[in-house]
Amino acid sequence: MKDDELAREVEYMELQVRALQDYANELTEKGNLPFSSTDGPTLLKRGSELVRQLETTRKDVSGLAERHEWEHGDTPEGAEIKQVGYGVAGEVGSLSAIVDLATGEPRDYSMAGVGKDFIKASETLKRLAAQLGKVQIK
Repeated sequence: MKDDELAREVEYMELQVRALQDYANELTEKGNLPFSSTDGPTLLKRGSELVRQLETTRKDVSGLAERHEWEHGDTPEGAEIKQVGYGVAGEVGSLSAIVDLATGEPRDYSMAGVGKDFIKASETLKRLAAQLGKVQIK
């Protein structure tokens, strides 16, 4: 594994951060509209797609960690990459649950509420991308 592979993954994660933020801002602008409103199904579909993309990132980061361990053994850099993978996995689980809850229309899951959750996830993903970007393969 090479540093440029990590750099490509960081770039992709940063694109995802922007996509999550854009989606969250759009939801927040909708205010307290329920997902059963006119735009709701389309917005939920987009949210589900963003979660699927994030799951792909989790798999990619985990794959990088596995390859690093295979090529270099157990190293601090490999442990750092694994930690990023665990963090992304946590965001995938959290956002999956949020989208599922929004589909069922429980109280307090307006578009604005889900938007706030996606903003939190984007901030975590941004931090994880920065963490991955600091890993230097020796």
